[in-house]
Amino acid sequence: ARRPPGSPTRRGGNVTTSSAQEFAPPAPGTAHISSAPGNAARPMARLMTLSRPVTWRLLLASLLGALAIGSSVGLLATSAWLISRASEQPPILYLQIAIVSVRAFGLGRAVFRYAERLVSHDAAFRTLTDMRVAIYTRLAANGPVALRPYRRGDLLSRLVSDVDAVQDLSLRVLVPALSGLLVGAASVALAAWLLPGAGAVLAVALLVGGLVGPWITIWAGARAATRLAPTFRSKLVASP
Repeated sequence: ARRPPGSPTRRGGNVTTSSAQEFAPPAPGTAHISSAPGNAARPMARLMTLSRPVTWRLLLASLLGALAIGSSVGLLATSAWLISRASEQPPILYLQIAIVSVRAFGLGRAVFRYAERLVSHDAAFRTLTDMRVAIYTRLAANGPVALRPYRRGDLLSRLVSDVDAVQDLSLRVLVPALSGLLVGAASVALAAWLLPGAGAVLAVALLVGGLVGPWITIWAGARAATRLAPTFRSKLVASP
């Protein structure tokens, strides 16, 4: 009897589907999402594994970024003090340290930021290189048969766009977060050394601005999207 295409066939006691059904490409407009637990954590764990050879570069970039931000904070504080103190018209000798500090902070901010960009981008490009090598090795090991479910455009997008997007995790997430944490801790320590009450207020303000504020923003955006989703869905269904 002739079986219809895509029907299961029995080989050696095991039921298998035909090759056409087994290697059928995904439908247009659909995405393959794994339902395994911890699916979102696996790419991050693999990225951290690939970033181990450049860990010290990322730490150095975070330190340089913290110095750049600290120079900006010092420049603002010293400039404000210099303007307010100069309005009292004291002898110029009382302002020499503040004047030199303003110049030092202004130069240090640019130098530290440039050095941070160099080190962080070097670490990101090294990580991208290792990731591309790992992807090419995996593709070569799987062979062309395992790649038949994917179209050439999908593979090209994964090799170029998806891999290039990984650098944002280190350049725009990891390094700025560590730099901000260092600057915040140093600012709280300095304020607490000068005035304990000011250090406590600054710590609370940083926690609210760095944790509570983003959480409220994400929560409000998700709630608004949930409310607007039925409206857009009804408009799409009603449109010809």
